[in-house]
Amino acid sequence: MALRLAYLGRTVALVEKAVFPRPHIGESLGAGVLPLLDVIGLRTAVERADFVPMSGTTVSWAGEMFHSETVGGYQVDRGRFDTVLLDAARHAGVIVRQPDCIIRADFCENQWCLTLRSGGTLEARYLADAGGRGARALLEPANQKTALGNPTLAMFAYWRGVNVTSAETLIEAGRNHWYWGAPLPDGSFVGCVFVDPLVARDTTQYHDLLAESALIGPRLAVSGCSLDGEIRVCDATAYLENVPITARLLRAGDAVLSLDPLSSQGVQVAMGTAVHAATVIHTMFDKPERAELAMKFYHQRVQDSAQYHRTTAADYYTRQWESVGG
Repeated sequence: MALRLAYLGRTVALVEKAVFPRPHIGESLGAGVLPLLDVIGLRTAVERADFVPMSGTTVSWAGEMFHSETVGGYQVDRGRFDTVLLDAARHAGVIVRQPDCIIRADFCENQWCLTLRSGGTLEARYLADAGGRGARALLEPANQKTALGNPTLAMFAYWRGVNVTSAETLIEAGRNHWYWGAPLPDGSFVGCVFVDPLVARDTTQYHDLLAESALIGPRLAVSGCSLDGEIRVCDATAYLENVPITARLLRAGDAVLSLDPLSSQGVQVAMGTAVHAATVIHTMFDKPERAELAMKFYHQRVQDSAQYHRTTAADYYTRQWESVGG
């Protein structure tokens, strides 16, 4: 979003609390993300980043096993991918404050007065929150989220020594959980289990659950295969922000819509909302008479995307539930 706004001639400051490259679960980027990379001029940079071209996806779901070929997608290290985006924004003239964060936000005299943890301050006509799932209680209106599905935890870890013959994504339904696994550019393999937090509140069940997987379990049970680091847990519940945009604040990416991970389109949708957000913000200032229309457009796009992905995920879960006699 910052990069797109800079291309549109806006002065943009970006506040990022983490030092890059930050640790982040690996991601599968489908071919659908390529047109978005074209829009922001980063397709070539991503193609040169030595990410792993996806060969396809093998899925075991609802009693069926199938494989689909993939053309144009990548398995990426999310930390490195984010670094590519940030470097491009900085090169385009975006003012980057990193590592830093906003500790106070006041709106007065038609502008935001932002106090940073570093002691610095920023003044802005408009504020966009693209900070992910974390609540921004200091911003008004405060986050008002609606869950789009059942509460979900992701337990994941990185593995070394996995015998990977192709860069395919593995998806498999379990008893009351499901699995996702993929090779990463550095030669590691990420194995993830998505579970109900009431069933597994910590990482103690991670190994036992992986052992039940017919697709991932055998790959991790071979001699020489071992964990590379600790087992991690994060919230993977799908959410929708009820107030995605106002006349002075917009939320984008996971801050406005976090999808069920089964969609494997989280990055693509986040980038899509960011591109739309940049256009909407630019329109609001370039053509004030169309500001209300621009806000309605953004709100509707977010709602439509949420409904589509919610329905699609529900259909998949229903098929699995019915296949086991639910």
